[in-house]
Amino acid sequence: MKNTKLIPVFLTVVAVIFFLFFREDQNASIARKLKKIPQDECQYLDFFFRSQFSAFGYCLFGNKPIAVLGYYDPFVEVGGGIDGMLDHVFCIFNPVNLKMYRGWELWNKHQHFFPMKNYAFIKSKNFVDNNYVALIFINKMEFLKTVKSHLNDFKKVLGNRIAPESLLEDVLKSQDVFGDVLKHHQTHPDF
Repeated sequence: MKNTKLIPVFLTVVAVIFFLFFREDQNASIARKLKKIPQDECQYLDFFFRSQFSAFGYCLFGNKPIAVLGYYDPFVEVGGGIDGMLDHVFCIFNPVNLKMYRGWELWNKHQHFFPMKNYAFIKSKNFVDNNYVALIFINKMEFLKTVKSHLNDFKKVLGNRIAPESLLEDVLKSQDVFGDVLKHHQTHPDF
């Protein structure tokens, strides 16, 4: 790759951002943490964060409570005849999709280096039943603020017993946020 020398620089910038915004261990050295990640894995992580930064940048630096990104799961069996199979092969074996899948795997492997108190990254079933995996990046404070601001709307959809903190807890624990937690509702426009 032409930009292999830029990857450590970009990852250092991302790590500094994570350190400044998400740090719990103030004495940890980001450079030391990055050196523990093999170079080939850093390249996938670099792609994962760089290619999706516009999706979750508003959660990091703005007032967006959640951002959804994802990939097609290469290990899900697909039905639907020849048309379904062709779509499946095209989506799954797209190089961008494969890099996203690998980037998510590596984030899970190395996320312990970057503990986050005010943010969360979770994996969920997609809002439609297909082999797309939804990765949800959550700004916890903005999530709570948005739910509190529109609590009556959330109660109409999810029931009167809903509270912002319990909804956030349910979202963080669920493997089917859109189905089990949000009851297949398209959520509030502020989300």
